[in-house]
Amino acid sequence: MSQPQKDVLLILMPYIPIEEFREILDTVSPGIKVVPIGNKVYDKTLPEDVDKELLKSATAMLSWNIFPTREQAPNLKYVQLTSAGCNQVQGLPLFEDHDEVNFCTANGTHGPQIAEWVFSTFLAHQHRLPAYLDDQKIGQWTMPESDVDTEDAVGLRAGILGYGSIGRQCARVARAFGMDVHAYTLHERPTPESRRDEAFCEPGLGDPEGAFPSRWFHGADQVDEFLAGLDLLVITLPLTSKTEGLIGARQFRAMSARRAFVSNIGRGAIVRTDDLVAALNEGLIRGAALDVTEPEPLPRDHPLWKAKNVIITPHVSGNSNHYSQRLLKIMKANFERMRDGKPLINKIDKGLGYEFFSMEPEGSLTQRGNYPFEKESQQEEQEEGDVGDDDEEDGSTEYESIDDGEVKMAGKADKPDKQYQKRTAGPQMPTMIVPAAFQEIDEPAPANEPVVLHDGPAKTTDDPPANEDPPASDVPPANKSQIFLESESTQLHKCLHTWILTSTVPRFTYRI
Repeated sequence: MSQPQKDVLLILMPYIPIEEFREILDTVSPGIKVVPIGNKVYDKTLPEDVDKELLKSATAMLSWNIFPTREQAPNLKYVQLTSAGCNQVQGLPLFEDHDEVNFCTANGTHGPQIAEWVFSTFLAHQHRLPAYLDDQKIGQWTMPESDVDTEDAVGLRAGILGYGSIGRQCARVARAFGMDVHAYTLHERPTPESRRDEAFCEPGLGDPEGAFPSRWFHGADQVDEFLAGLDLLVITLPLTSKTEGLIGARQFRAMSARRAFVSNIGRGAIVRTDDLVAALNEGLIRGAALDVTEPEPLPRDHPLWKAKNVIITPHVSGNSNHYSQRLLKIMKANFERMRDGKPLINKIDKGLGYEFFSMEPEGSLTQRGNYPFEKESQQEEQEEGDVGDDDEEDGSTEYESIDDGEVKMAGKADKPDKQYQKRTAGPQMPTMIVPAAFQEIDEPAPANEPVVLHDGPAKTTDDPPANEDPPASDVPPANKSQIFLESESTQLHKCLHTWILTSTVPRFTYRI
């Protein structure tokens, strides 16, 4: 009786703890061989000296941007991407033409760290930290003209464009800050069941029930209405033919109703860059935080560097020293499912351009993890914004230094040659009226009983013609309510450590 073939896993990503992967995966694939290839992060081709016989024996591969041909790896069954997005494999013959090879994303591994990035950059803007850091570098103490020059987050509204695992963690953090949450998905989710998320996430995180949004939007006809009511827009959608260029001049005009802050951790090409630069410089939006750009890497002389009120980071929002452990949980479950002949987690749907989830009720990646359940249909797709950090959009070469790059914040006055000066107030933020008492809520509101934080009736409008300005927000910028979510307040302690500007933790360069 012939012995079953032992798995050979090729690691085409630096910083992966090889021995830990080998030890854990051996429990579900006895005798597995785990081999690092030794490539660099931004390589797009296999090393010239790679062992051809090793490639032929490979049954699995962990990679971000490097893939063999079918002829080079005839035994390959499973490709685990290190990214939550997957546009780097679109058009790849190994992906397009070989259904027997399972491609899976790392969706569910990036939510905690990306949510921290989203709110650390948003709050840095709201509290003018980049301006104060500039003052610190030259030893200048700059006082604002007023103690009411800062708008805190309580009562503001965050809109999550793509309510996948990253978006759901962003919603949880937003609620912890006392914000209202609106969700946008490509497809309608009218029932509590359709709003559930069965993807892997750490316990106590995310929004598995879809309970946090007070209102849901979907489809092209509702984009402008969704945008018009926001103070913070978080873009977490994947890049597909339907989402490319989704946010342009017309959408920025819609956001001007409340001068939303735009946070993009999805893909740079979802936003039309020239329109973004114009919106920033014209003050249609209060600012932007960008971990992804189009083009990427952003050229040294690109005008986006010098746009007003922008914070740019080099596609690092998904970096975390816990990333490998979360990824290993997914891979362990997938090797177990391959052994048992079951569908894999996070397998990419070629028609959708992102993954669907499949898991049985008894499935468990680890005692710490929550796992996806088997769906009625594998066509029940999920809008993932998890593309967050490291996907296909990244360049093939390492980022250039940006000594001449510049970050500007609203209200930053030119510094005269003196050590002390008054800071002029920045652009006027919407007035916020806070009731005398808090509304105490011990647990998130169920999906069928949304918490509405803004007064005024909901208004449905037809999609305005392309040559007309979108309607103003149906919600007045003033008369906001304040909410204290007691059960969520402890999440603040988990989400604010990214305020620390330096860290002794090694810097990882995993891409989402």
